Amino acid sequence: MASRAASGGTRTFAALLEDRRESLNARYRLARAGLPNLEPERVFEFLADTLSSIAGRLPPEQAGAVMERLFDVALPLLGRDLLGPTARRPHIQAGWDRLLPLWPALLAEAPERLARAFSNALHTLSGQPGARPDDWLQAMEALGGQAETPDELLTLGQVLAWRSGMAQYREGALDLAVRMRPALAGPALGAPPLPDADARNALIRRLRAHPWADPARPEEADAPRSVRILTIAGAFRGLGGPFVAPPTVSSVGDDLVASDPEGSYLLRADRFGTAFIRTAAPKGARSARPTASSASALRAARSGCSVTLGARGDIAWGQDARVTFPELAGATSAAFDGQLLAVTHPLAHSVFLVARVP
Repeated sequence: MASRAASGGTRTFAALLEDRRESLNARYRLARAGLPNLEPERVFEFLADTLSSIAGRLPPEQAGAVMERLFDVALPLLGRDLLGPTARRPHIQAGWDRLLPLWPALLAEAPERLARAFSNALHTLSGQPGARPDDWLQAMEALGGQAETPDELLTLGQVLAWRSGMAQYREGALDLAVRMRPALAGPALGAPPLPDADARNALIRRLRAHPWADPARPEEADAPRSVRILTIAGAFRGLGGPFVAPPTVSSVGDDLVASDPEGSYLLRADRFGTAFIRTAAPKGARSARPTASSASALRAARSGCSVTLGARGDIAWGQDARVTFPELAGATSAAFDGQLLAVTHPLAHSVFLVARVP
């Protein structure tokens, strides 16, 4: 197998393959036993194109060992049609082509860890509605060169996954950012490089407190705030969303939950994206539905803030903010977590997200 693939590569790569032909063939046969769809031609093409490009960036004395370890990671992906030019998830191939060759010193230290982590990240990003794998790739290309170790590069990738639309990773990403060097933490979070740990920690506190804050605009903290519909999240399942019917929302503790007749979903949302995470049917849920004769009051114990939603879409937020949104008239349910008001409508397979922001 390896000798056939060598004909498409450079003379140096051909020699590398020939030196390790028996080892690569043995690895292929072992993987093929459990992956009948692992066709030789797909593996030949991957060796000649992707691995040859990566190996060409490595010092000759490291290239062979790194190639073998990457080959072990690639074989299951190729056999499941997740890697290669015709793969079901083309972003994974883009990660191997665009990211792995960029940092040869870090790759030589941890080839399997980096290849698996990038592949898993792009598999998850490309499979979650609303997530942005292209943004993640571009941000990693722009910032990855600042990472000094494989661990720092992987931490960067986790923070950028949150900022690329995976709102469910928000708290974990901010926890990781606390341990990053300030010069890298700032750009990773969407701000300029930060001068010291105090500035980094102040930014993280602001982002924890205000999910819709712009990391690059600290002056927002003192700006006037208004109540706005920030986004309309979710869609009909037949169009790529989670819902088979118009959902309702409720609050369980600090969580917002959206439900339809077939399931319930934790709702996670912030400036960078919205995610619906499948969960068990909520117990002890609190919800409200405004009627023509009365408004529904919702109060979040965590913040002490109260919000009232009327049947005509009129909202009273705290003591001093009043606004009306005609599109919320006739709402079927509403729930509030202290910062975010979620509202559903009988004509929409989606959730209106309302917040008070600069």
